Amino acid sequence: MYNFELDVKKDSSALPGLTGIQFVPFEENGIKRLDIVAFFRNIELSFWWVVNCYEMEQLLNYACRKTQNDYVPGRITFFSSIAEWSTDHSKVAFKPND
Repeated sequence: MYNFELDVKKDSSALPGLTGIQFVPFEENGIKRLDIVAFFRNIELSFWWVVNCYEMEQLLNYACRKTQNDYVPGRITFFSSIAEWSTDHSKVAFKPND
């Protein structure tokens, strides 16, 4: 749900894209797997998707280590209200190769 006070401010700063994550334990054939589900308000696919995948992988590996490796890293799933593809990468720290 949107935070009314935050969303109606006359502030021009961008709202956060990532709104939540959920870890989902799963067991099959005696193997305990931990999946991660990431919820985004908006995701830019042409550049930031791969960055977000890497970050979710790091979080998933961290969570598995915190379980004393009882779980192995599983699936990464993204949900987003808005998905965009941009050809303008001028706002990123480096540009992808063409």
